[in-house]
Amino acid sequence: MKNGYQRWLGLGAAILLIATGGACSGSDSSDWELPDPEAATEWYGEDVDARLDGNVLEIRGTMNPYHLARGGRIWARGGPYFYLFNVHVQQLLEDYPDLAAVRAVTVDSRGSEVARATLVRSQLSEVRWNQALARASLAQREGSERPRLIEELIAFGEDHTEYSYQQ
Repeated sequence: MKNGYQRWLGLGAAILLIATGGACSGSDSSDWELPDPEAATEWYGEDVDARLDGNVLEIRGTMNPYHLARGGRIWARGGPYFYLFNVHVQQLLEDYPDLAAVRAVTVDSRGSEVARATLVRSQLSEVRWNQALARASLAQREGSERPRLIEELIAFGEDHTEYSYQQ
């Protein structure tokens, strides 16, 4: 887990990246090449909404009440990482250099926020991306039977994102 200094340093780098993204090219945000949020919505299904917040793509998904009831805190904390660590997000960050970060926010069936995590563009190397994809895939496939896989995904996510949990 990151200590306070590392967390603030990472947050400072993210803010600097976001704040200077358009200024470096001498253009404003209307000249940025950013993904269509509707495409991201289609990848995840009907319980997901995506929107742009400046040059950050925010993916907002509803957690299955069954998973929250059965898996409790572990599934609640793991939710954002299932949205972030997949080939679609990896491809977006490769294809859109003006996209500074992707944020995943999970909510319960009432719309109350459960958890959030923000993955800054430069945070994962190719090796780390491969680890993230493998962990998310395994946790999604076998996490109900082996909750330790979800805990490992959460630990990996906490090491590589800015996150907060409400439960």
